[in-house]
Amino acid sequence: MCEQVVTKRFVPTHEAERTLELMKAERYDGEVRQYLLQIENHNIKVGLQGVVLKDMLKAQMPEASLLRPSYDKFPNDELWLEGFKNVMIQ
Repeated sequence: MCEQVVTKRFVPTHEAERTLELMKAERYDGEVRQYLLQIENHNIKVGLQGVVLKDMLKAQMPEASLLRPSYDKFPNDELWLEGFKNVMIQ
């Protein structure tokens, strides 16, 4: 009984940390949609935003493909992510 209470109370606090490690371990292997889907799924628990999320995504993509969206300006992270997906899928 006591073990269940401790597990219920303290396990969720480390879930985001474990998920962040899984998120960092994801590698782009040529399938953009699969990579971005995995990152988005992990990010539901982690909640990365802004520069940190952008840098994590950019670090895995080929350098030549990152030059295409570099001139675009987006008002928020959601629009940036959509633009990033579109460019990477092309």
